[in-house]
Amino acid sequence: MKPETVTMMKKKGTFLTPTLMASEWIMGKLDNYPPALQAKAKAATAARSEMFRNAVKMGIKISFGTDAAVYPHGQNAKEFKLMVDLGMAPIDALKSATANDADLLGITQKVGTLEKGKLADVIAMPGDPTTDITVTERVSFVMREGKIIQHGRKALLNRRGRRRLQRHSIKGASVGIFRNGFDKIKIVARFRVPAPPELERPEHLSRSLRH
Repeated sequence: MKPETVTMMKKKGTFLTPTLMASEWIMGKLDNYPPALQAKAKAATAARSEMFRNAVKMGIKISFGTDAAVYPHGQNAKEFKLMVDLGMAPIDALKSATANDADLLGITQKVGTLEKGKLADVIAMPGDPTTDITVTERVSFVMREGKIIQHGRKALLNRRGRRRLQRHSIKGASVGIFRNGFDKIKIVARFRVPAPPELERPEHLSRSLRH
């Protein structure tokens, strides 16, 4: 991204979603690519690093996204360390995945910050992410809309200590598209999913997602 593009983003209040993990994963597998692609990957990674540093210095609004699927799902939190290593303050990295993402998606009235009247979506981790951002990769508690989904690692592990994958059917799914002007389209999906058997209360989870 050229410097003049970043400057324009600043003027217009446009969000930047850097997806640093995508190129980081490719760089870790560089030997699997032919020389021409290796050179291109190195140049692209260097360019994105410089672009991100400049965006942080200029105060561009930065949201959190990872382009998961370029690399395996479930490693999204590693994006935080990459952001911090490139000059972003840990607290600002955390805000990118909470308040900033909520602002970008137009759902600040429900999520993004812990305030009265908003959904009680809470996570906890064994440490202070403002001093060690990598603790975000070791989440030990998850509350979703006021209900405990995970409390300790045992909630997600089977007897052999391997992560158990749950497959759930989606019933009564409906998707609506709402156009707000020419620059924003919101897609809303509503569904009910049977609760995983390891939950203490075998209730159904209801969730409205905006993406």
